Amino acid sequence: MTAYPRPTEAGPGLLPSAPGHLYAGVATTAAEAGAPGAWTAAHLVDAVDRAPDAMAQYATRTRSVVVREALARRATDGASGWADVLAGAPVHGEPTLRAALALALAAEPDGSGLRVAADLYDDLAHTVDVARLAPVHHLLALQTRYLAGPRTAVADLLPRWRRAPAVVRDGLALDLARPAAWDAGAPGSSEEERRWGAALGRMVFGHHPDVVVGVASDRTGVAPFDRLTAAGHRPASVSGELVTVIVPSWRPDAPGMRVAVRSILEQTWADLEVLVVDDASGPDFDDLYAEVGAMDERVRVVRMERNGGSYLGRNAAFRLARGTAITFQDSDDWSHPCRIADQVAALAESPTVGASRSDALRAREDLSHQWLGYRPVRANASSLMLRRSAVDALGDFLPIRRGADSEYAERITATGGAVVDTGTVLAVTRLRSGSLSRGDFSYQWTTPQRLAFKGLFRSWHRAAGADGLHVDAGEGLPLRVPTAFEVAAGRRRLDLVVMADLSLPVDDVVDGVVEPGRRVPPTDALTLDAARVAVRAEVVREALAAARDGRSVGVWHVEAPHRRGGRAEMHDSWFDLVTDGTLAAAVSPDEAVDVERLVVADPRLLAVGPTTTLALEPLRVELVEPDPPAAASDLLADLVASDVDPLVVDDALTVARRLFGAVTVVHRPVPVAATGR
Repeated sequence: MTAYPRPTEAGPGLLPSAPGHLYAGVATTAAEAGAPGAWTAAHLVDAVDRAPDAMAQYATRTRSVVVREALARRATDGASGWADVLAGAPVHGEPTLRAALALALAAEPDGSGLRVAADLYDDLAHTVDVARLAPVHHLLALQTRYLAGPRTAVADLLPRWRRAPAVVRDGLALDLARPAAWDAGAPGSSEEERRWGAALGRMVFGHHPDVVVGVASDRTGVAPFDRLTAAGHRPASVSGELVTVIVPSWRPDAPGMRVAVRSILEQTWADLEVLVVDDASGPDFDDLYAEVGAMDERVRVVRMERNGGSYLGRNAAFRLARGTAITFQDSDDWSHPCRIADQVAALAESPTVGASRSDALRAREDLSHQWLGYRPVRANASSLMLRRSAVDALGDFLPIRRGADSEYAERITATGGAVVDTGTVLAVTRLRSGSLSRGDFSYQWTTPQRLAFKGLFRSWHRAAGADGLHVDAGEGLPLRVPTAFEVAAGRRRLDLVVMADLSLPVDDVVDGVVEPGRRVPPTDALTLDAARVAVRAEVVREALAAARDGRSVGVWHVEAPHRRGGRAEMHDSWFDLVTDGTLAAAVSPDEAVDVERLVVADPRLLAVGPTTTLALEPLRVELVEPDPPAAASDLLADLVASDVDPLVVDDALTVARRLFGAVTVVHRPVPVAATGR
C-alpha cells in the first residue's frame, strides 16, 4: 500500500491524496498526525462543518472514537482532542459545533462526558440564542444538568430551553418537586411527599382525578418506589369477565415483588386471577413466593422446573390461564388501580382489536424519571392485554430471552388485528441499570442484536403471511434469532461473513449502484467511488453464490459514515435472504460466532474506529481493496478517484489488527464496467 508522507510540522497541512481536504484543526503535531484514526478524522471535517448534529448522532450510534475526535478538533479550532475536552479543555467553536460536541459527550456510555456536556450547554444558554438549536439539544441540555447536578440549576434553565418536549419538561418539574431525602432512600416530610403526590396527579394521572397516587408513610426501610400506593378508589368494585394477570419473575427483589402484586390486587376490576411465575429462582425465595401466594385467594404461584426466561414462563402460564383476557405485570413495577378496567374497556371498543396497551412512567428507585435522551412516558410493552381469541390464533410467545412482547404485538397487527393504546399512563415501570432489556439501549444506540432481531421477525411475518404466524413453543423457534435471544445460547459456526453497509436493497448492492451523495455535490463524509462500489458488489455476489452452493454465509451490517438521515439499518431484503434460507445469519460483532473467513468489503466501516464488544471470532480476515489497471487517462483517474484514500485504509487496517490480529489485504481488479473500459 502506498505510504503517503505525513505533515512534519505543527499546524495546517494538506492531505496529498485528497486535494482540497484541509488538515487544519484535526492534528496539531506530527505525533497526532500519525495517531490511529487521525487521517480518517481529517476527511470528516467537512461533514462535521455541514451537518454537525448528524455526525454527532452517527458517532453516538456507532460509538466511533474517530468521529468523536473530529468533533472535538473542529469545535476547538484544532486546539484539543476528545480526551482533552473530557478533561476540561476550553471549547470555543461555532454554537452549532459546540452543541454537537455536547451531544456526543452526553452520550458517552460510561457517563464520563455528562458534566462537561452540561457545562457546554449552560454556556450556550447564557451566550447565544438557543432557540436556533434543534429540539434535541433543548432536551439534552436540561437532562444533562439534572443528571450531572446541581439539580437546583434546572429550574433556572427551563425557561431558556423551551423547545424540549413538554413531557420532558413536565418530568423535570416533577423531579424537582421530589423531597431531597429521597436521593438517599429516606422518607421526606409528610408535607413534602403530599406536594409531590399532588404534582404527580396533575402531570401524569389526571385521567382519574379521584384516585390519589402517592407514597405510603407506613412502609419504612424501602426505596420510595416501593412505597407507591393509591387512594380514593374502591378495589374490586367493577365486575365483568375474568382477566388473568401473569407476573413472570426470577429471584425477585422482595419489596418490588410486594408492590407489584399488591398493585394488581388493589385494582378496581374484581374478577382477576393472578399467576405469579417462579422461573426456578431456587429455595432461597420459597418464603417470598409463599408470602405472595397467601396475599389473596386470587393469587396462584406457578413453578418452572428450569430457568428459561420471562417468555417461557408466560407460555407456561398461558396453559393455566382461565381468563377471557390475559395481561402481564413485571415483578418490580406498579400498576394504577384503574389499569385493568381501562384496558378491558379499550378491548371492548371493537371486535377487531386483538390487544390493548397502556403507557407507563419510567422511574428509578428514588422515583426520579430522567434517562438521558428518553422521554419519561412510553408505551408499556408488559401491559399488553390479549383477547383470548388472539392467543388461540397466535399461540405462544417466541421461546426466547428478550424482545418477544414487542414481536407479539406486531404479530397481532401482521395478522390483520389491531393493538389499541389507551394513551394514558397506567403504570410506573422501574429503571434498573442491570436489567436485561435496558442494557440493549442507550441514547441513540441500540445493540446490533436487538436491531437484527427486529429485522428478522418482521421478515418472518412477511414470509409466513397472516395464516402462518401461530407459534407452538414446544416445536422450537420458527425463525432464526441472534444468539443473545436464545434460551440456551451456544457458539455458531459460519464459513463466510461479509462486512458491509447493507442499508441499500440487495439488488442495488449486487448491481453496484453508487451510494447517494457521491462526490458531487461535495461529500457529506467518506463516500465510495464507482470502483470501490463495483468491487464490493463483486464480493457480495460471490458470497451469495457460495451461499446458494451450500456454504454457511452470514452478513454483518455496519452503518457507513456517509448517511445523514438518521440510523441506516440493514435493508429488509437482506433479512428476507436469511428467512428464505439463502443466508445463514445476520450477525453482530457481540455474537458468539466462529467464522472461517471474514471479508471486509468497505474500509470506512473500520476506519471510523467503532467501539464494539467483540465475541465474533474469525480465523482469517481479509480487507478488500480495488487494484485498478494503470492508465494515463485523466478520465479514468477521475472514475477511480475515491474519498477513501490510502491513509484512511491505513486507519482501517490499524483497527482491524487491533480487533482481529492478523489481517490480509486482498487487491482485486476493478471490474471493467466500473472503469468505463
